[in-house]
Amino acid sequence: MLDKFKEASQKMHFIIVGASIAGLSAGGSLARCGHTVTILEGDTQDACENRPDIGGVGLPPNATRLLLQVPGALKYLEAHGTQINELKFNDLHTNEPRGRIAFDTRIISDLGAPYYLISHHLLTGFLRSFALSTGCKFRYGFRVASVHTERTGPAVVFGQNGERLECDVIVGADGTSSVVRDYLYEQQQHHHQPEASRDDDDCADSDDENTSTSKSASYLPGRYSRQIVGGVAMIPVEKLEADPELAPLLTTKSLDAYMGEGFCFILGRFGSHYSFNMASPREANPNERDIPWRTSIPAHEHLAQFVPKDNARLQRLFSMCTSANYSVQTLKPLTSFVDMHGRAIVVGTAAHCAPVHAVHTASLPIEDCFTLARLLERGNKISEENGLSAREMLPLLLRGYNEIRTPRSFHLSDSDLLALTMASLRLPEGPMRNALFEVMKASLTAKSADEVGDNGQVAVDWVDWVEKANYDAQDAVDEWWLNYGQYAVERH
Repeated sequence: MLDKFKEASQKMHFIIVGASIAGLSAGGSLARCGHTVTILEGDTQDACENRPDIGGVGLPPNATRLLLQVPGALKYLEAHGTQINELKFNDLHTNEPRGRIAFDTRIISDLGAPYYLISHHLLTGFLRSFALSTGCKFRYGFRVASVHTERTGPAVVFGQNGERLECDVIVGADGTSSVVRDYLYEQQQHHHQPEASRDDDDCADSDDENTSTSKSASYLPGRYSRQIVGGVAMIPVEKLEADPELAPLLTTKSLDAYMGEGFCFILGRFGSHYSFNMASPREANPNERDIPWRTSIPAHEHLAQFVPKDNARLQRLFSMCTSANYSVQTLKPLTSFVDMHGRAIVVGTAAHCAPVHAVHTASLPIEDCFTLARLLERGNKISEENGLSAREMLPLLLRGYNEIRTPRSFHLSDSDLLALTMASLRLPEGPMRNALFEVMKASLTAKSADEVGDNGQVAVDWVDWVEKANYDAQDAVDEWWLNYGQYAVERH
């Protein structure tokens, strides 16, 4: 087993586009391994650091375990996050429970980390401190116009100000409107198979050229809506504490979905704020527009129409919302997360088709970045032993990133899109919808892992959740290396 974050003897320069969860996680992980990291962010430093009401994120055990490797993470999450022990599905009009996924304490203990909810602002604040402590350099107000890669020579980022920046690898962490993703997408429209995944004269030999695309997210939009409309408002917990009727919501230790026809609300305490989140898997209406990240609109402008007038609790909560972020996310799936020259990759929401308002919004980018750092750590060790340069190892390592992350992305994106579709009651009337309601009803009576195991489809859903939460991104790298990577180096 390799030491965590062992420093690289052959340093490379990474330019990361975007300074949110994905960009900051990538920057800290790579710089801690000894690489030179420059993080470019289009917004101002003030907008990034002083915007507490931007939204909340969930950290399932698979993400929490990785974060706990960062010094101070446990203390920070305990101080600023909220541990939850169940996901609940409630009726939009009556608040009555319709289903639940309860996290058995024994299982959570075996998973090695709790499930936390934390505000986006506080999580990025922690990750920004991590990135700064490892030596990352930040450039705020730098808007990227385009990127360019080639097999030889530097990878290049062009700024809207005309500036040209060179590096070894570009990491696109620039969210749902990603310039780097669009560059990869354009490549993939003209090339059936990414060059970094072909049999040629680099390290990336393989007997199966389609391994990296066999479970890609390119299949997801055909099964689900191509767009997801959503909005989120954050309420300071002090407002709920001052309201006797709403204060009990702060101690429920659950994430609650209120199921409407075509949309759902997702509510819960995220540390210092209570999140009022709406998500609707459908095509946007003409009057609905994507609001730039870190930009607010009055909460009533788009969200008021969804709050049922017959639900006093939701109306009371919504009256506490002042500003909100509103988004129209268009799913733009990639067949590969690595460009054809093996010099640019995408991470986080720039890479995945997971809804930004769903469960794995934060866990996917965190897994991406720890996967990448682990691969580079492996590559550094083997390059020293075999007399290869870091650049020579890049095609193999980025192929590994693609082959490890593509099926994982498909699994979690598919899970989140299906869950959102079900919670929004988008399933048509018929046997499938009726079966869903029966499963949810049965879940209300299962109070322990043993009882869950006796409830048919409920048990299947619980096992699926545990498998996703038990995933270890670094172990996945070690397995890929054991089964493939080391032999590819020997053949080279």
